[in-house]
Amino acid sequence: MAGTDSTKPLEAGGGPAVILVEPQLGENIGMAARAMLNCGLTELRLVRPRDGWPSDPARSAAAGADIVIDGVRLFETTSEAVADLTLVFAATARDRAMTKRVVNPLEAAREMEKKIEALPEVDHVDSIDSLVPKDQDDKLALVDMAVSQLRGVLSPKMKSPPSDAQTVKALTNAAKALRRATAKKPIPAVTRFADDLDALAKASPETRAMARQAVFGGFDKMLGEIRQALQAQRVTIDTLPEDLRRDWISNTGLVRVEVTPKGDSNDRVVMTEFAQAMQAIAPDASGPPVIVSEAQKTITRAFLEAGLYAFIAIFIILAVALRNPLDVALTLGPLVLAGIMSLQAADLLGMSLNFANIIALPLMFGVGVAFHIYYVIAWRKGVVDMLASSLTRAIFFSSLTTGTAFGSLILSSHPGTASMGQLLAIALFFTLLAAFIIVPAFLGPPRAPATDAGDVA
Repeated sequence: MAGTDSTKPLEAGGGPAVILVEPQLGENIGMAARAMLNCGLTELRLVRPRDGWPSDPARSAAAGADIVIDGVRLFETTSEAVADLTLVFAATARDRAMTKRVVNPLEAAREMEKKIEALPEVDHVDSIDSLVPKDQDDKLALVDMAVSQLRGVLSPKMKSPPSDAQTVKALTNAAKALRRATAKKPIPAVTRFADDLDALAKASPETRAMARQAVFGGFDKMLGEIRQALQAQRVTIDTLPEDLRRDWISNTGLVRVEVTPKGDSNDRVVMTEFAQAMQAIAPDASGPPVIVSEAQKTITRAFLEAGLYAFIAIFIILAVALRNPLDVALTLGPLVLAGIMSLQAADLLGMSLNFANIIALPLMFGVGVAFHIYYVIAWRKGVVDMLASSLTRAIFFSSLTTGTAFGSLILSSHPGTASMGQLLAIALFFTLLAAFIIVPAFLGPPRAPATDAGDVA
């Protein structure tokens, strides 16, 4: 008798997991759960079910498969649903009038390579196909022709070596032939060579043997190397050395494609545009340009958040200390203006923000707040001529020491450190400009008469 054996204990989890992506009806989910339990499967995962979860229609349609319904796990994306799985199969009962072409990783890499090569930011692309020579048919034909023409040279008939007397005679004849050839128009180099041959012919047999070894000692090896080089065969990906092949195709089938950017690789803008163009085609692309681009986004976001938090914290501290919204605005407003002028001046000087010099902005923000709050407090105490006061002199000499310390960074050989010194010098200048000119102009006449000299100092 067919049916489910309800006497066997069921355990949740284990075995394959079934994932339903954006299921529409609760009844469909319930019937899927019932079918799973019939096969002994209990782990069901749902990705954004249309009608939400839990679902009473799903439980009703499950017809007793409560262990599956109670153990349902919800996910926002398919990637999250399969994140802990090592082998995933996708299936659907609907073809949706689409023909899906199936390609292996190497074919997919070649298609991606063509798209990447068309990008204006790309100089060239390297892949495992770069190791396979082009026009092999023409090249192999030339190799075969060379083999046929050099067969007699590369595989000579073996003869017994000449005697010493035959060697002497050959050397003498060669010297005479060289002199006859250049008799009408002597050539110094040829004459010297003929003299050397005569001298070798008159030398001892041991000397001639040493000369023979020096000239022809590696001749057989050279012929062997030429013969080996002329045994060229067609090169394919499968015939490449295994260690070389593993550099481009992993054991799991992943294919490596290397892309070289066009332009100056030390230019941040060039690298950022290159990384963005690559990620538009290959979102999972990696490498130094992508790492630098993503690090830039992370650091920029972190500095923006840190700047916002610092501004809020300073605003709260000033609000507590000054207890007057206008005084807080008079402290922060000129500082914001100084920051804008600093960035404008840096842009006019052709200086761009980078990971090093961006540190100057929050640093000058803190220094500027300190300078400005001194003036606001002195103004509130009734100081009239603040620029002639000891407070101004103190701020001026303090800024000189700060500027000297930070300005020395300009002399650094490291470009980032030098740019940080430059931006610090610019920001300090405009911070002082705001403190000495803009803040007093905004403050106007003091609210109260001046107190004693100790309060002013």
